[in-house]
Amino acid sequence: MQIADLRSLSPSDLDRIMRRSAAAFDDVLPVVQRIMHGVQRGGDRAVRRYNKKFGGSAGHELRVTRAEIEAAYDKVDASVVAALQAAMRNIETFHRSEMTEEPPVHVGPGIEIRRLNRPIERVGLYVPGGRAAYPSSVLMMAVPARLAGCSRRVMCCPPDNEGNLPAAVLVAADVAGVTDIFKAGGAQAIAAMAYGTESIPRVYKIFGPGNRYVTAAKVLAAASGLCAIDMPAGPSEVLIIADESADARFVAADLICQAEHADDSACAMVTTSRPLAERVAQEVEHLTDGL
Repeated sequence: MQIADLRSLSPSDLDRIMRRSAAAFDDVLPVVQRIMHGVQRGGDRAVRRYNKKFGGSAGHELRVTRAEIEAAYDKVDASVVAALQAAMRNIETFHRSEMTEEPPVHVGPGIEIRRLNRPIERVGLYVPGGRAAYPSSVLMMAVPARLAGCSRRVMCCPPDNEGNLPAAVLVAADVAGVTDIFKAGGAQAIAAMAYGTESIPRVYKIFGPGNRYVTAAKVLAAASGLCAIDMPAGPSEVLIIADESADARFVAADLICQAEHADDSACAMVTTSRPLAERVAQEVEHLTDGL
């Protein structure tokens, strides 16, 4: 972790820090377009081929079986399962509070206007993989989708080179009520959900973060009118403003939580206290030693 005194920085260095990482993906668009077209033409076979090309395994069924989900419970500590279940209940409680029916607005004799909420029948949930497992991403997307009444909640997550998904992600998907789970990552997963394949159903809206290839694929899918998306998610970022009263260990933990997402994550703390900055730097080093 670097400590910089803003008063001593040159204008160019200050501009570099202020701009940090950007969500540009123009340079990957040609590759993503080829992947999208490949999946459109080749379906499941193309998804497997791209899975293998980008670090996974091609020799597996794309759909996760119930037996694989049950086996995942055996690999996850009981305390983690309990934590996922507790998180699911908390997320559900919060989103249930949003499900209030608005009263109609009377605008004239015999005329009333109201806003009606209708669930999207099929939604795609992309859960990133790679450097870490993100069961929390599963819960944050799948629980609201279930409460909204989306009948098909299709999840894609990149497999490892043995064709397996992270056990904690599978448990979270089961806890949250995901209806269809597939071993597919990157742009090929987005293409599969946007076009539909022999195994992976076409969805009407895709949610979830990912790397630049995933973001580019989502933007292309939306621009082509294939499906809607939540947003083009940029690199993870956190900015913490703290004074000398802050707990250095808590600040360090919050910084690390975002830094683990990808190499282009931007994590910064602004403080007037040099001693705090030094303590946070020490805590970051200490906490990451065991990761």
